[in-house]
Amino acid sequence: MPRTARASVADMWYHLRNRGNRREVVVHKPADYDAFVKAMADATARWPVDLLGYCLMPNHFHLVIRAHADGDLGRWVRWLLVAHAQRYHRHYQNWDRSAKWSQFRSERGQRRRWVDTGR
Repeated sequence: MPRTARASVADMWYHLRNRGNRREVVVHKPADYDAFVKAMADATARWPVDLLGYCLMPNHFHLVIRAHADGDLGRWVRWLLVAHAQRYHRHYQNWDRSAKWSQFRSERGQRRRWVDTGR
């Protein structure tokens, strides 16, 4: 039975987190970090989002993000993770090793929970 589609509502802030399969390292060196950040920018060019902040670590990441249209969050994340996996396999030429990310998790919330807005 397929899983239920993830709901993402426009103009809501989400704390998104994901990690590599089996907690494997999927970002090895500074150039990999730069490529991931570039992929985030490329994804944003396709599906506009507001990115409040991110933390990218060797085997997982956290994002605080807001999509502009309903459903765009899932499309943005899917594109980002596929682009990263394709780059990883091209760069490392290691098809036996997984660069796959596990299914991402998101928590809907309000910006004030993560940042003091000063209001």
